[in-house]
Amino acid sequence: PGSGKTTLMNHYSRIFGAEPIQEILIENSSWKNARKAENQMFFWKNDLNKIKKSKKYKKDVFIDRGCVSTIGYNYSKWSTGQPSNFSKLLVRYFTDISNNGLKPDAYIFFSLPTQLCNKRKGRKHIKGNPMQDRILLKKMAEFYDLFFNILEPDIQIFEINSNASIKLVMAQTKKTLISILNKTKIKK
Repeated sequence: PGSGKTTLMNHYSRIFGAEPIQEILIENSSWKNARKAENQMFFWKNDLNKIKKSKKYKKDVFIDRGCVSTIGYNYSKWSTGQPSNFSKLLVRYFTDISNNGLKPDAYIFFSLPTQLCNKRKGRKHIKGNPMQDRILLKKMAEFYDLFFNILEPDIQIFEINSNASIKLVMAQTKKTLISILNKTKIKK
C-alpha cells in the first residue's frame, strides 16, 4: 500500500495506449462486505476475473494489484498464526492460473519500506491488520521474495524503489515498461 501503483498504472496506460484493469468487483457493496468478513475467496475471484478480462484485449494490458498480493496477504496472516486461506490460494494459483496459461508476461514490484506504507496512506500501525501492521507487511514482502525466487522464477520481475523521488520512480517505471513492451509485443 502507498507505493503509487494505481496512479502509475493509470498514467502509463494513457501514455502507452494500454488497457488499465482496475479492481473489478469494487463497484458494489460486496467489496466492503468481503473486506469486513475477510472473504479471501471473493478477492481471489476478483483477481482471476482481472486476469481473464486482460486476455480479451488485443493490446497491452496493465493490471492493478493481482493474485500474488492476495496470496501474500494470506501468507502474512498464516505465518503469524492467524486464520487464512494461504494454502488453498496457493493451490488455486497453480490450478487456476499457472496451469491454464494465465500467467502475466512480467510483474513490476514497487518496493517501499513498511513504515512508509502507512505514512503515505495516512494510516496508523494497527496490530493484526495486514495492510497496517508493520510485521505483517514485512511478511508480505517475505512472501514476494519466496514467490518470485522459488515458485515462479521464470516470470520477469522488475523492482522499482518507490521510496525514491517521484521523478525517479516515474522514469524507472517508464524505462521498465518500454523494456517489457518491446519484448512482449502483441501480434495484432
